[in-house]
Amino acid sequence: MDTWLLERLERFAHWFQRLTGLTCFWLAKWSTILGAVSYTLAAIFTGGIATLCAAGIITMHFFRARTLERQDRNYTFTGARNPQAVLGRGPRLLHLAISAPMTLFVLFLGSPQNMFLVIWILLLTTEVYFEACTPLPPGTSKMREWAARLLAKVVALLPEPMPEPVRVRF
Repeated sequence: MDTWLLERLERFAHWFQRLTGLTCFWLAKWSTILGAVSYTLAAIFTGGIATLCAAGIITMHFFRARTLERQDRNYTFTGARNPQAVLGRGPRLLHLAISAPMTLFVLFLGSPQNMFLVIWILLLTTEVYFEACTPLPPGTSKMREWAARLLAKVVALLPEPMPEPVRVRF
């Protein structure tokens, strides 16, 4: 299950990187940030002890996002294989073993306000897997190529600038 999920998310991350130029670590960072937002909303709706834990969990998420930015620089420009793909297998399996029953419990037995907790769990799962992906080497994204072609076409449509008249003094 772990290998299958990692392969699928890595394939998606590579497609996304070719399209936008943004790596798997960018996806992991935004999964972390959106997870913090989702947990905050869950804490607001459920109240209680979740509200007290929200500040610590949000702080942890943002420190995690900074770590992902450093990993992005390290692995993207060196071209090295991300060691988390192999070394992180145990923690990923533990995360799946804990998050799958929690998700099912909240979906089927929880209240509708707890949907933000489900979203938080799913975003954390994608973050763990995106973090284990290896980014492609840097290159020009398809969006940049499209923008460059569009700019070339627009420039071709513009009229040639009129030369300034030469003034001759006698």
